[in-house]
Amino acid sequence: MSSKPAAPPAAAQAAQVRVLTDAYGLDAASRANLPNAILERQAHNARWWSSHLNRPGPVSPTTTRSPSASAGRSASTPTLRPITTSS
Repeated sequence: MSSKPAAPPAAAQAAQVRVLTDAYGLDAASRANLPNAILERQAHNARWWSSHLNRPGPVSPTTTRSPSASAGRSASTPTLRPITTSS
């Protein structure tokens, strides 16, 4: 289920899912839906990463107090600015 090279073997991951399904008290019908739900989440994550890996440089969220409020944003609207590093 995990695509990370260092992830535990599939059997160990399945055992972890089994523990979670037991803890949540899922019935057989709910358990049957899990593989599709897991695949859907993995596809969603792959789409997200694909769209974000091609963006320009790293950005850091900061909070702008003013003058962004006059530009139609509230005083606490986060804006993204490039991260700068000092040498």
